[in-house]
Amino acid sequence: MTVVFYYLKQYQQGGKLRLACNLVNTAYKKGRVVYLCTENDEQSERLDEMLWSFASNSFIPHIRYAQNQQVNTEKYPVSIGCVQPSQRFSDVLVSIRQDVPEFFSQFGRIMEPVTAGQKDKENAKLKFEKYQSITGTKPTIHYIE
Repeated sequence: MTVVFYYLKQYQQGGKLRLACNLVNTAYKKGRVVYLCTENDEQSERLDEMLWSFASNSFIPHIRYAQNQQVNTEKYPVSIGCVQPSQRFSDVLVSIRQDVPEFFSQFGRIMEPVTAGQKDKENAKLKFEKYQSITGTKPTIHYIE
């Protein structure tokens, strides 16, 4: 399992949600199956809309995920939801939740976007420590201009 934190060095319009879209886009282009984990339905809806329009040159086939929903991951390689996904999802987790999702261990790669805001950085530090404590390995950090 690999856990990677992506820190924005400077404030950017749209912050965490836009960074999450970029991470999803990168994973999608590499042929990965992604579960984008949100705090609530409103955030899921916002990201659903953003994935259609965040970049003029990209199209990311995605679907909103509901508990125990059967998803054709070949047709929809990206799912967005605030509930625990089925065990079929095991490739990439992009989490914008405030806490570490209880089900993170079912994924091979976890991506945690972090904004330049002080509160988000403090929360990321707590999540970093929790991942390290649970997995026994230190997460990786990438800084994004």
